[in-house]
Amino acid sequence: MKSKSESTHEKSKKNSKENKGGSYKFKMAAKYKKPKTRGDKNYNKRNKK
Repeated sequence: MKSKSESTHEKSKKNSKENKGGSYKFKMAAKYKKPKTRGDKNYNKRNKK
């Protein structure tokens, strides 16, 4: 029976990604975060040019 080290090989450059540490979590946070407001909405609506 072969040992585990003999049957493995080096990954290609394209397949050896580095762990970014929860990138999915940051994408979802950016997607569902509270919207950026530009001050008081009603005040700006009243004083629109």
